[in-house]
Amino acid sequence: MKVIVRDTGVGLNENAIQSILLGDASSTKGTQNEKGYGFGLALVKHLIDGQKGTLQINSRVGEGASFEVNLPQKVYVKK
Repeated sequence: MKVIVRDTGVGLNENAIQSILLGDASSTKGTQNEKGYGFGLALVKHLIDGQKGTLQINSRVGEGASFEVNLPQKVYVKK
């Protein structure tokens, strides 16, 4: 299963993307200078890893970001 989420926020630089993918991310200011709690993307990454899925992040600073989540699906055959 593939899920893609796009936003029009402040965007992420390459260091921020790598921090998220390595599980080292911390909170940053939002588009209107709001402060987050810093665990949202870390939690998403942890849940994806637990399901043996993948997370791909594409972003440019000032242009928002695209998050692609791929989760494996099991096919059940009725016997």
